[in-house]
Amino acid sequence: FMYLHEQFSVAIASAAVETGDTDPVVSVLVFESLENIAVLCFAAMAVLALGLSALTVRSMVLRGKDELLRLKATKARPQVSIARGLKYHLFLSHIWGTGQDQVAVIKRQLLRMVPDLVIF
Repeated sequence: FMYLHEQFSVAIASAAVETGDTDPVVSVLVFESLENIAVLCFAAMAVLALGLSALTVRSMVLRGKDELLRLKATKARPQVSIARGLKYHLFLSHIWGTGQDQVAVIKRQLLRMVPDLVIF
């Protein structure tokens, strides 16, 4: 760290001598003062915060949309029933070592579209 500080100090001093500026901040960083740098950083952080807020609101709005599966003819939700003697509507099979994540996503999406399903 000390080496970098020393090298930077030398660079500032040589740049100030070359340009004839008395303020080394202006000669090296092309800003008139440290306050201008702070304002630029603050503005950049504000833009990033607004962007993040907009993306969060968009995600909340899209998540709130009706994602239920509907019948084309009646626009009603499908009525699901289980045959006598059965416990599940669907059995999702997978390989334990590699398929758990993918099957969990499939199950979650199916339950979002048809909440009445019973899936093993």
